[in-house]
Amino acid sequence: MSSTALAQTSESRWYQSPLGLMLLLPEHWQAVSPDVLEESQNTLVVPSNGGAQSMDWLVNTQPVDDGVYDNLSLRLSRDPVPDSRARVRSTCQALPDLLQRSLGEAVSLSRCEALQLGGQPGLLIDYTSSALGNRVRQYLISHRQGGSLYLTLSYHDPDEVGSVEAVEQMLADLRWDTSM
Repeated sequence: MSSTALAQTSESRWYQSPLGLMLLLPEHWQAVSPDVLEESQNTLVVPSNGGAQSMDWLVNTQPVDDGVYDNLSLRLSRDPVPDSRARVRSTCQALPDLLQRSLGEAVSLSRCEALQLGGQPGLLIDYTSSALGNRVRQYLISHRQGGSLYLTLSYHDPDEVGSVEAVEQMLADLRWDTSM
């Protein structure tokens, strides 16, 4: 990937996603267009989009030794967010097998819990994937217009460039676009 494609920036700014939310991007994070993403497949670990028609990509431009950038993908889904403790528990119990079938290998699920994001119910999943060669932290949030929104952070372990903390801050500041 060329250095101009992922230029580092020192100022924080709001990113307005066509998926209906706004995120305050911290230093070193920027949105990446699909054409830049296509040119850079060898430097981004790109999880499957699950057949999503619309995706956004945000990238932590801080260099990492292996040349792979930590990234956050956003996509809409019809999947419901578990709406009770019993459904959260059963979802979390089923996830290792579902992820294994999806990725074609066993995964190590380290976290699965309900949370609130942007005033909406959500689910946090964190696992290690040797197929992707990294850790994955996935947030499933009820979308204001129905369905849900997946935010999937693919990051290095250990998290030397602070991607988890940066994404947690983005989500703490998450705003919904009220014009949609």
